[in-house]
Amino acid sequence: FLLHHFLLHQFLLHHFLHHHLLLCHFILHPSLPLVFNPIIPHPQDNRWRKRGLSVTPLKYDFPFPPFLKYAAQVSIYEQDGSVAICHGGIEMGQGINTKAAQVAAATLGVAMDLIKVKPTSSFTVANSTVTGASYGSDMISHAVRKCCERLKQRLDDFQKTQKAQLEWPQLVKLALLMDVDLTERYWLTVHHSPGLTPQSCPSNTSSGGLPASRLRSTS
Repeated sequence: FLLHHFLLHQFLLHHFLHHHLLLCHFILHPSLPLVFNPIIPHPQDNRWRKRGLSVTPLKYDFPFPPFLKYAAQVSIYEQDGSVAICHGGIEMGQGINTKAAQVAAATLGVAMDLIKVKPTSSFTVANSTVTGASYGSDMISHAVRKCCERLKQRLDDFQKTQKAQLEWPQLVKLALLMDVDLTERYWLTVHHSPGLTPQSCPSNTSSGGLPASRLRSTS
């Protein structure tokens, strides 16, 4: 999809448009008979009163500013397999802690009740920038995911050395006994500095909506 001379990858507006109109019963579905349509036949049947449908697709670019930088640290405790997260964002009701915990649980493959988000510490995650403009949640989630991916890779590599499949608490205990590091820290920046790959940074995204209005006019 090309917009303002920029190529957008995985831009699904046309799929969203089709699905939205289908839900509104304004188009045909190829696998279904003609659906109820209160708009299209009316202009031909009524000389004075006309009806129509106004659909306005909206798109909002969500590029990450280069000055934003965040740190995240994820630690796994061998005693019970619980996971502690400390990140450089500030929870102010927007759900950043919930999102970080969900990402960690999904990436590590553990239950949510094992995830604990600790208060932000300028000692653990120093030099993180401000939280705002809806950027912090996505960037912190990206940093947490990177930490968890590295931890999971270490544990998966250790699991391959074992004869039997280990449950999470046992896997963590044995991994620590074999000196596997169960703590990972990740520094996230959107500035592509030397040594950083595009995968080090979250991808720019686009959000949008599709309002539909039913119109009526009198000639």
